[in-house]
Amino acid sequence: MIRRLLLVALGCSMILSACSAAAQTWPPASTPTPAPTPTPTPTPAPTPTPTPTAAPTASPTIARADAGWVIVAPTGDGFTSKFPAKPKLTKSTTSTKEGPTPTSVWEYLANANLDYNIALWQYPAGSLASTAASAAYDSAINAMDTSNGLTLSAQSDINLDGHMGRAFTLTGSYTLKGELVLVGNNLYLVYASYGPSIDTADVLAFLADFKLTA
Repeated sequence: MIRRLLLVALGCSMILSACSAAAQTWPPASTPTPAPTPTPTPTPAPTPTPTPTAAPTASPTIARADAGWVIVAPTGDGFTSKFPAKPKLTKSTTSTKEGPTPTSVWEYLANANLDYNIALWQYPAGSLASTAASAAYDSAINAMDTSNGLTLSAQSDINLDGHMGRAFTLTGSYTLKGELVLVGNNLYLVYASYGPSIDTADVLAFLADFKLTA
């Protein structure tokens, strides 16, 4: 807009010079020369006032479902996870066809409708060398649904920290949602069982917090 104003000012100066030169010439009185009509000076267009742009409103911080949860990372067990509070650890030995299998279960019972668990079966060295992971997952899921009166409603293959696993959901009078992953001779099962009134955001956070470190 500054360049436009300079051009208008230059035009006005040229018109004034021409009027001054014409005033110095006196034509015969009988034939008076009408004075030239002065050219109106154009009025510069007003500069529009820019409309201030409102500052963007910051998005509200969304609290994570697992904010403040307790980190669980037992030495030598190859995983880390989070629980809403310190879980109870139960150790036992399970009799399997592969032989005596040390078993550890970390459980936190939040209430009558929500239970968090991580189970670890440490099979004898080399006993699972010929066992396909998919077969182990199928067997474990079949045992869970038949023994609990539940039905398999969804399952999918997953990659958990470089290891192929299986996510599954069993439904019935309650829901059991979890993941299975076989790492060498160790079979991990992380799951939550919950009633229909439970907010599944907590359940999904619990499953997402399970990480393998082995």
